[in-house]
Amino acid sequence: MAEKEVKKGYTGFSNELVNDPIIKNSKAWTLFSYCLFKAYFDDKYGEAGTFTTTQIEMRKNLNWDNKTLKKFMEFLKIKVI
Repeated sequence: MAEKEVKKGYTGFSNELVNDPIIKNSKAWTLFSYCLFKAYFDDKYGEAGTFTTTQIEMRKNLNWDNKTLKKFMEFLKIKVI
């Protein structure tokens, strides 16, 4: 596999992601990217790849109701695992 040039500040995606159910569903993608960008990637603030929040904070930040948040959290749980 050829190495790709990594440019700071950019995110690259493979072509296979186009058909991923998370990418195809805009609300699932919104929640996935919200979690991704909130996560810590060093252990300075906690375990790497984690973040701590509440559903109330997430609903406020995403401007979603409780039913929507829970629905798409469950969707991600099923699709990611």
